[in-house]
Amino acid sequence: MKVKIGYLCAIGWLVCICAMWLTGCNRIVTDDYTLYTYDTQQNRFVNMQTHLQLDVDAGTFELTYFDTIHMMGTSQKTTSGYLLQCDNDVYVQVENALSRLIGDDAPFDEQSTATWRQAVVAQQQVFHYGDYLFSSSNVDLIRRVRLGDNKTSYTSIDGYYESASNTDSVYLLKDGKVYTTQQNDNGEYQKDTNGEPLLYDTPDAIYTLANGLIILTQVNEKGEVLFDAGKPVCLVYLMATITYPADLDKMVYTDDQYSEITKELAQQLKGKSVGVLTKTFYSTRAIDAIDFN
Repeated sequence: MKVKIGYLCAIGWLVCICAMWLTGCNRIVTDDYTLYTYDTQQNRFVNMQTHLQLDVDAGTFELTYFDTIHMMGTSQKTTSGYLLQCDNDVYVQVENALSRLIGDDAPFDEQSTATWRQAVVAQQQVFHYGDYLFSSSNVDLIRRVRLGDNKTSYTSIDGYYESASNTDSVYLLKDGKVYTTQQNDNGEYQKDTNGEPLLYDTPDAIYTLANGLIILTQVNEKGEVLFDAGKPVCLVYLMATITYPADLDKMVYTDDQYSEITKELAQQLKGKSVGVLTKTFYSTRAIDAIDFN
């Protein structure tokens, strides 16, 4: 079945605009959360020096950066987590202060610094999943949904995943192996005559699971693990689930052509549970202390 590009692009958009209604794993939040991201260059999780505390009863939150700068605002409880909002004037002051504090001396590499700056926002929806929180903007991979079928759950580990930033980039997780989309010499992702992604016959990685995290270890064409500085080359994601509400299609406006496409997609996604992967999330555990190798 050919999947329209407009549908695929809208999936990631729906993750954000429907965040206030999506269902997930809920419990009262009283813990102090620390933001981590998996650094591919260091092959480990990096503490982003960002701490989040929620006062459920008062409906407030506080974000602390580098134990120095504090940003406070309102915390609105949603079905799946919390919508964090900060006054724009306060946000601007915090952003300016952080820029002066960090400058060119950021304690992270370029990749992690970009991730950290993305976390400094005036408003964000954080999803609740077990001991973790993650922002809708940090979703890296979304389980591929076959539009038009009667299946309601796309939460099993094995299956097709689309990059949230590039829907032409598709990954297949199957039997402990990860297959990627073929690319030509120009770096363009290849498709068959039906518009389906063409995957390489040999896997690029193998995967294992540990405490809700999935560890992807890179392998060569012979299936042998690749090493860097004596350690396997890995990428680690949090595996989470988003369940779209049954009346999702009624929550999307349809005042233009793109919204019409999105509403058609919402009609297909309503009531479905979809798996997502993110390598940037808040945790109550010291994730940076875990050696995944």
